[in-house]
Amino acid sequence: MILRKGGDIDLLVETNKHVERPAVLSTQLAAKVMMANHGLKVDVILFALNLDKQSIHEVALTTGVVL
Repeated sequence: MILRKGGDIDLLVETNKHVERPAVLSTQLAAKVMMANHGLKVDVILFALNLDKQSIHEVALTTGVVL
């Protein structure tokens, strides 16, 4: 039996293109990664040309691990 306490995957996905429906895209990406990781919770944050940079983007860029 595997018990998982806390911990999830937080992904910042950066693109140099415009994203027309960011909520839909981030949900689709999260679902695909979640299925590939046996249901482990995944949060996806998008960073695209047409989206305002938020403080969460800066945190992810400075403390995250590049994959």
